[in-house]
Amino acid sequence: MKIQRITLTVGLIVIGSTCVFLLSFLSHKSITSNSASQLDNSAASFQVSNSDATDTLKRRNDERILMAFNAVESSNQPVDFWGKIIDQNNNPVAGVRVVYSYITEHGTISDLSWGFERYHQSEIISDLAGEFYIGNFRARLLEIKSLAKSDYESTKRGVQNYDYYGSTSEGRFISNKDVPIVFFMIDKEAMKDVVTYGSALESGMQVVGDGVPVRWNVRSGKADSNGELQVTFKREPIFLSNSSERLQWSLKIELIGGGIIAASPADAIYRAPEIGYLSTIDYPKVEQKRGYPNQAFYFKAADNKYGRLHLELYAEDKGESARLYIQSWLNSSGGRLLEAGSNP
Repeated sequence: MKIQRITLTVGLIVIGSTCVFLLSFLSHKSITSNSASQLDNSAASFQVSNSDATDTLKRRNDERILMAFNAVESSNQPVDFWGKIIDQNNNPVAGVRVVYSYITEHGTISDLSWGFERYHQSEIISDLAGEFYIGNFRARLLEIKSLAKSDYESTKRGVQNYDYYGSTSEGRFISNKDVPIVFFMIDKEAMKDVVTYGSALESGMQVVGDGVPVRWNVRSGKADSNGELQVTFKREPIFLSNSSERLQWSLKIELIGGGIIAASPADAIYRAPEIGYLSTIDYPKVEQKRGYPNQAFYFKAADNKYGRLHLELYAEDKGESARLYIQSWLNSSGGRLLEAGSNP
């Protein structure tokens, strides 16, 4: 009887322990399941968040590229250009072959932040009034490359590039139909009496800064004590040991028996004025403009022949003298036109 009780007690203990174990196991499994579920949810949430960030970066990059593309394309503006071609007597010149080019900017849908340029070229013929129109397209820059007609020659001076976007300090170019841009074509027959003497940076002389006048022959392009052009150069100090030394200088220009007047190196046509000449003029103390390395003058000689001078003085040369380059044009017929042909 006692043994049976012990057996029953042991059995109850075993059954109780088993139940406790089962409950503990089931509880641990539930916790593990919940933790795994939470980890899965966290991973899924991270994947969604990471995907959203990637999409946002891609969208912003696409927007940046599109903005750059549109900015490049917007530099191409509508082109309207009205031009007129006249001769040395202001008469219209018909049948001139006008060659022009223009540049267009294009964006690119890529990771590049800029685009590329495309070059175009075409031509048009001036009408009976000497006029022509270029347009009906978009571009950033227009260039008039050349004007050509038999028995005529272009002066090839003046503004030839026209910025329709406005990327320069001068702003956007706007053409006016009622005020066309004028170009000159010179009749080669009218050029035959114009002779050029000397050339830029090749012909000239050394002038000492002691204030003693020296002369130049504008009809031969050489230094000549009897020449009509007289220049007087003064510099203090006379002798320069280095070009950075402080100095004062002046250059007076005179046409013996005639007169002289300032001109522009960029004149659309070289034609001397009839009046306004002075006996003496000062060489201007201004910085040389890029593209125009000389100072220009018209003169009227003692025999009433008209001419043009280009002078370039290097006042800060070391030593006792400075270089003075001289180029001259003279119309032997007495006319005021001073355009020399390419093969005078």
